[in-house]
Amino acid sequence: MAPDQVFKRWVHIALAVFALSFAYFLVADLWMPVSTQSRVLHPVVNISSKVSGQVQTVYVKNNQNVEAEQVLFSLDKRPYEIAVDKAKLAVESASQTNLQLDASIAAAKAQVLASKADVDELKLEVERVESLIKSNTVSRQLYDQTKANYRAAQAQVEAAQADVVKYQAQRGKDGANNLLLRQAQNALQDAQLQLDYTDVSSQVKGQVTNLQLQPGNYAQAGSAVAAVVVEKGDIVA
Repeated sequence: MAPDQVFKRWVHIALAVFALSFAYFLVADLWMPVSTQSRVLHPVVNISSKVSGQVQTVYVKNNQNVEAEQVLFSLDKRPYEIAVDKAKLAVESASQTNLQLDASIAAAKAQVLASKADVDELKLEVERVESLIKSNTVSRQLYDQTKANYRAAQAQVEAAQADVVKYQAQRGKDGANNLLLRQAQNALQDAQLQLDYTDVSSQVKGQVTNLQLQPGNYAQAGSAVAAVVVEKGDIVA
């Protein structure tokens, strides 16, 4: 083989090696990037209570590993337990109020029937007096009095019907759709939720840091009193 042919072959080999090397580094950079400047970052989650209260018990300490949903500290539950009891009493009171309104509605409906009976009776009385007054058998004063009694009885019917409407509006719907009962039950659910919030737990798995709590401290709702460094980190290069 001539020297120029040997040289030419080596040039071709060198170009092929360069092309393969360039392709390799290009693919490696896309799929397996390498950097001498990289860091592992762990997100930090601040811990705060959703309600305010005096710290009763602290279950963890700084640099302790914790699991997700693990209770970190508890607040004094007594004020919130009292609020739950008051809300339960309010539910009972709403039920009793509904029973009283049911009784009032029944009484008002009975009054409507009684008043209508009086109206019917007085209507007959007015017709009888009208026939008698034509023959001058009764006085005009008696006729006017009977007529007035008849109008008063009609007004009594309207008043009793208005009472029925009023009590029905106060009573509202029956069962679970009753407004008074729903309001009381919502207040009870809110009080129970506030009580549940007195146990403050970690939402992530990690390590406790910057814990600034001791039993007897007052924890303000929304104010961070500790932090949890998330166990799972992110690589930034």
